[in-house]
Amino acid sequence: MPTFSKASLAKLETCHPDLQEVFKYVIKSYDCTIIHGQRTPEEQFELFKKGRSFVEGRWKIVKPQHVVTYLDGYEKLSNHNYEPSRAVDVMPWYGVKPHIRWDDFAEMKRFGMMVKGVICMLRKHKDIENDIIHGGDWVSFPDYPHWEIA
Repeated sequence: MPTFSKASLAKLETCHPDLQEVFKYVIKSYDCTIIHGQRTPEEQFELFKKGRSFVEGRWKIVKPQHVVTYLDGYEKLSNHNYEPSRAVDVMPWYGVKPHIRWDDFAEMKRFGMMVKGVICMLRKHKDIENDIIHGGDWVSFPDYPHWEIA
């Protein structure tokens, strides 16, 4: 049976209790790793800068393929910036290197469907109160690792 590493557990513990409940259930049958739980404004801003350069007094997108967020953590907050975090980023974990495969969209989608099933089951049994949405369902900016409280 898969288990979370100490690092993954520490990140998950920064998240809303409903997110913790879902992924503590998921890990029982599907190996995965927690990429991000709660993020400081500074950590969020570092992600915001990806794909951007500071030009003429503002941050401009120069490499759209490298953009990972439109939220800077200061003026525009991510659900990761709350305490507890209202969002978590989770990826399937492979037993052989590379352990995280950012380009395996088919597996990320399969993982997402399984997590959605767990969410439905836990809501039905009232083990979680909130609905949880998947960033992989966003049309304009699919974010397959991302899950957040609706």
